[in-house]
Amino acid sequence: MRDRKIIPMKIPPLEEIKDSPFCCRYLLPGEEISDLSCSELIDSVSRYGIISPPLVAPSGTVILGHRRLAAALAAGLKEAWVIEAGRAPGLLVEKGHEIPRYPAENRGGDLSPFIPVWIEDLLCGMELSPLEQIIFLGRTTRFYPDDLSPVAGPVSRIFGRAVSAEISRDLLSILDYDNTVLDAVHRGTVSPADILLLSRLASVRISDAVRLLTSQRLSRARQKDAVRLISYLADQGDNRWESFLASYDNGPEPLPDLLRRACYPRMSSDSLEIERVISDIRLPQNASIAPPDNLEGGGYRLSVRIRDEKNLRSVLGKILSAVDDGKIAKLLAILKR
Repeated sequence: MRDRKIIPMKIPPLEEIKDSPFCCRYLLPGEEISDLSCSELIDSVSRYGIISPPLVAPSGTVILGHRRLAAALAAGLKEAWVIEAGRAPGLLVEKGHEIPRYPAENRGGDLSPFIPVWIEDLLCGMELSPLEQIIFLGRTTRFYPDDLSPVAGPVSRIFGRAVSAEISRDLLSILDYDNTVLDAVHRGTVSPADILLLSRLASVRISDAVRLLTSQRLSRARQKDAVRLISYLADQGDNRWESFLASYDNGPEPLPDLLRRACYPRMSSDSLEIERVISDIRLPQNASIAPPDNLEGGGYRLSVRIRDEKNLRSVLGKILSAVDDGKIAKLLAILKR
């Protein structure tokens, strides 16, 4: 970029920094001092100032360095040294894919030459949280409202996948939720995919579901299980989801277990009955019968380890006897209650 010069600049208010069309950050230093990384940055700026000056357009719009300026504000600084950029080269070539300047109908003053600089900085190692990736998508959509294909390459690199127009619309809808949801997505405690799945259920308030999912430290597998159970519970149409919310107590019992019991109230008694019937079939040790995980629909799983023909004949004989004696019918009847 030509004609750069380092100048002192009055630091703009935090909201103005956040409103920069080039700002992808969600939590800026000064908003949550308790955040460790923010605290460290604020402490560094307090001691040494901003070591690497932010890049600003001639109009004063911040292109790069939003976190640094926000940290300076939190540290009590009124001014900072910044690099005022001249006119930028027009194209960024990334793996043979040219990123054109701001579309002519949306040039927006002197910002058009700086889009390639901004994107190049993102591609060179700026780590974005899941929410910040969505914010980046939203900012990019402002620059290219009708067609994201000119920046399809960089967008796919940021997300680790191709982003279609439909996926883009779904992801951007997450930005409409309240801070409870945004905080959870930003910190990675709830995935954007979970939010989109739950948003398809009209009876679920997303913020309530997110509070529930973040009330316990669940592994990703357990959280996915909880989201599936919330979806099932909310789909019953008999206020069972609202009743669960009203009765939920953040105690020691894992959330998925509580949800499973709410989804399938007869689970405990049915499980005991199933266990009694299966025990009465008296299968050999190399075979087992397992019910579906949710005791609702589906079917039983018969597992047999075949060691020799005699063992196989024994298992098949036990199963046929269980059919003749009505034991299999009892098992199936439990699933149909």
